[in-house]
Amino acid sequence: MRERGCRNSRWSRAPSLGSRPLTWQPAVRRSRPERRAVLLAVLTVLPALGCIATLSLAGCNSGSHVQVEGMPTGPVSAATRAGVLVMPVVVDGHTGPPLLVDTGSPVTIINPAMFPESRVPGGAGTVPTLAFGGVTLRSPPVIGSAVFDATSGLAGILGGDQLCQFATTFNYRDGTIELDAVAPVADLAAEDVSVPFALEGGGAGRLGSQVVRFPATRVSLDVTIEGVVHPLVLDTGASLTTLRGSVFTALSGDGRGRLQNTFGGVGGASAGATMRARIISLAAVQVTDTPVATTGDQLLDAIATEVHHPVDGLLGVSFLREFLVTLDYPNRTVRLRRYATRDHVAVAYRRVGFTLGERAPT
Repeated sequence: MRERGCRNSRWSRAPSLGSRPLTWQPAVRRSRPERRAVLLAVLTVLPALGCIATLSLAGCNSGSHVQVEGMPTGPVSAATRAGVLVMPVVVDGHTGPPLLVDTGSPVTIINPAMFPESRVPGGAGTVPTLAFGGVTLRSPPVIGSAVFDATSGLAGILGGDQLCQFATTFNYRDGTIELDAVAPVADLAAEDVSVPFALEGGGAGRLGSQVVRFPATRVSLDVTIEGVVHPLVLDTGASLTTLRGSVFTALSGDGRGRLQNTFGGVGGASAGATMRARIISLAAVQVTDTPVATTGDQLLDAIATEVHHPVDGLLGVSFLREFLVTLDYPNRTVRLRRYATRDHVAVAYRRVGFTLGERAPT
C-alpha cells in the first residue's frame, strides 16, 4: 500500500467569477455528426468562495493523499469518442461504462446511474475504491453527477485530480493508455521532446448546496501558432485545439476557409467555428495543417482567472494525436514522441465544397 500525492503543488484561490453556481448538464445528443465537430469535456473553473466550510476534493496537494494499491499492468485498451481516449474503470468493485480521460477537468465525475451497485455519492464525496490501469485508489474524491447523455456510452470523466499521481501515456495510434509506462513502443520516429511544466490553478466552488475545493492540475505550455507564442493549457479531453476568439480571428484574417459548427460538451451545445492552422509548434516539434476551433472566450477567461495569467487556448487531440504523449505529473514533464507514420490520423474537414438539395418547382 502506498500513499501518493502530486509534489510541490499547493492550494490557490482564484478571484470570484460571480455568483453563478457550478452545474454539470448532460451533453446534447448530436444529430448529423458529420456536421458537428465535437469538443468533449472542457470543464469550466469553479468560482472561488469565501472562508466557509468546504469539502476537499484534492488528491494532488501536499496535504491530501490518496492510498494507491497495486501496480500498473501495462497498456490498457482505450476506445475513443471523437478522438478522445476513454478508459475502463471499476468503481467500488463493479464494472461499468468507461470514463473520458480528461486532463482538462480538475475533478473526477461519475454518473451514479451508470454504477447502480456502487456507492457513488450524489454530489461531492468519495467512493470506496476506484480501479483503473492495474491500480486501485482507496477513498478517492469524486463528484457524482451525470455529465454525458446516456447514449454516449460514457459514465463520466477521469480528471486531473486522479491522473496527477501518475505518468500517464496516451497512445493515440494504438488506442491504449498506460500508467507509469516502462515497456517500449514500436515504430516511433526519432523526434523525442520533453517539455517541463509547473502545475497551476486550483480553487474552490459551489456544487448545488455543497462547497468543493479542487487542486492545481492545469498544465500550461508556451505554444507557437504560425510564428506567435501563445499560452495554452494541455487538454486531453478536447477533440480540437481551441483558441481564443481574437487569436482565431487574427489567423483567419488572410481569408482562409472557416466552417461554422456546433460543439458538444459537458455544459451542452455551443456555437463556434473551425479552420486549419498552418503550423503549431511546441518546443522542437510541430504539426502542420491541423484543425483548430473557437467557441467563445468564457471558458478560457475562467481558466485564466484560475491560473493567474492569460490563456489563449487549449492544446487538444488534433495536435496531440500526432505523438505518443506521456504526461508525467510527478516529474513535471510532457514527453512527445512522434509516430513513424500518420496512418492513424483521420483527415477532418475536407469535403466537397457544395451541397445538393431538392427545390420545389416554381
